[in-house]
Amino acid sequence: MHEKSLELERTEHHFPDLKTFVAKLSEAYSAKWSTRDIPYRRVVAFLIHWEEDDLGVQKEVQSLEEVFRDSYHFDVETWAIPSAKRGIISLMSKIGSILDEYDDEGNLFIFYYGGHACQVEQSEHGN
Repeated sequence: MHEKSLELERTEHHFPDLKTFVAKLSEAYSAKWSTRDIPYRRVVAFLIHWEEDDLGVQKEVQSLEEVFRDSYHFDVETWAIPSAKRGIISLMSKIGSILDEYDDEGNLFIFYYGGHACQVEQSEHGN
């Protein structure tokens, strides 16, 4: 398999600050909400970050939680991915349980991940 892995730079893929993110979110939310015939029955935001927060995103996640909860009155759940060896398994289990609880017709589910990511590019031949 011929793949290139590239660490995503925080500054390239994050809004410059929370205020900019909130402004863009409000703009998108207002535009879409006003065009719906039937409003969402429930909006749930699931915000996750690593327990070992080497990027310093925990404060960002907490601020975002406050915006979703206090400004938009969304249900919000924040969760730290365990840094233990089986952290990814815990994450998959948690996502499954969240979806089981909130996956209903008319619900909107927002998933936010604050942490490292990489972009994987496959070769032209898909190998």
